[in-house]
Amino acid sequence: MTCEDRHKPHWPLALACAAVLALSACARTIDVQDPKTPTGVEPVKSRITDQVIAADLSYIQSLRARLKKLNDAGRPLDEYSMCKAQAWVDFGYSEYTDNDRGGIVEEALAQAAGLIEKMEAGGAYGYSDTPVTPHSQRLREDLWTFIADTKEKVPVGSKDEPGCSACALAKLEVQLVWIGNEYRDLGWRHADSEIRAAERYQRTVIDDIASCPYRGPKAPDSPLSCPPVEPQKACPDVSGPRGPLVLPVTVHFAFDRSAIANKSGAILSRIADVLREHPEVRVTLVGNTDVRGTTEYNKGLSRRRAEAVKVYLMAAGIEGERLSTKAAGEYPWPEQGLKPIDAYARARRVTFVFENLPDIKTEQQLIDLQPDH
Repeated sequence: MTCEDRHKPHWPLALACAAVLALSACARTIDVQDPKTPTGVEPVKSRITDQVIAADLSYIQSLRARLKKLNDAGRPLDEYSMCKAQAWVDFGYSEYTDNDRGGIVEEALAQAAGLIEKMEAGGAYGYSDTPVTPHSQRLREDLWTFIADTKEKVPVGSKDEPGCSACALAKLEVQLVWIGNEYRDLGWRHADSEIRAAERYQRTVIDDIASCPYRGPKAPDSPLSCPPVEPQKACPDVSGPRGPLVLPVTVHFAFDRSAIANKSGAILSRIADVLREHPEVRVTLVGNTDVRGTTEYNKGLSRRRAEAVKVYLMAAGIEGERLSTKAAGEYPWPEQGLKPIDAYARARRVTFVFENLPDIKTEQQLIDLQPDH
C-alpha cells in the first residue's frame, strides 16, 4: 500500500464493517427473545431426538394442564366437551407413542385444542359434531346412527349438571374416528381393539341412561327417563400398612401393536414413581415380540415397543438420557407346558434392565397380558 493509498477513504472496508456490526446486533437481538410457547407437535421428520420428543410431550401435557385449569374453575369432568377434549388428547397421545407418522396425531390434538379454546372462552356446553378427519374414514354406521339418536333424545345437560350419558357419548364419537384411522392404516384386524372399545362405550351410554335420574326438559314419561337410584353405601376403609414394594420389570402388548394398554400404563406409572425417587437409576428397555412374523418385521416391532415405553416414561417426568432402548426381536418363550397363545402373550413385552437399583424386590408381572383375540 502506498502513502497515497493510506490517505484514501476505504469505503468498501467501512461498509463491510458496518454490515458485520449490524448483523451482530441482529444476532444479539434474536438471542435475547423469549422462546415461543409450543402450539403443536413438531413435523414428523423432526421427531428423531429426545429434545423434540420432550417438547412434543410438553405440548400434550399443556393441553391436559388447560383441562385441569378448567376443572379447577368449576367445569365438571363429566361434561360433554371436557370429556371429548380429553378423548382427543388421549387419542393423539396414544398415536404419538405408537409412532404414527401419518398425520392423525396433529389432527386429534388440533381437535382437542379447538374445544379447549371454546371452553376457555366460556362456551361449548352443547353437543358438537365430530369430524371424520382426513387420516381416518367413516366406519360402523350403526354406531354413528346410535350417537345421532341419543343426541336427539337425551339432553346434554347444563354447565353445572352434565347429562347422564354425556361423557361416554363423547368418548364414543372420538373412538369412531380412532377406528377409522386404524383401519385406514393397517386394515380390519389392526382396528379390532379400538372397535371393542367403541362397543364398550356404547354399552356404557345405554347403562348410564338407564341408571341415573332423569334430567332435562323432556316429558317425564320419556322412555329414557328413570327413577332415582338408591345411593350406594360407602366402601369400607381398607387402608392399612402395605407390604414391601415390589417393582415390575415387564409390560406386555397386544398382537402386532406397540401402543401402551391401560393396565400397562398403570404399571409404568409405578416404575416412574421409583425412578423419580432414585435419580441415580438408569434403565435399558428391551423390546420383544412373539415368534410369528419375519425376523426383520419383528425387529422393527420390538424397537417400536421399547420406544413407546421410553416416550411414556419421559412424559411421566423421567429424563431421556436415563433411558436406553434395545430391539431384541422375537422371544421364544422357554417355559414348558404353556399353550402357544399364552406363550405368545408373555413374549410380547418390554423388559426393564435396571442399573444402580437400590434394594427393591422385582417381579416378572403378568397382570397386563393381552392374549390373541
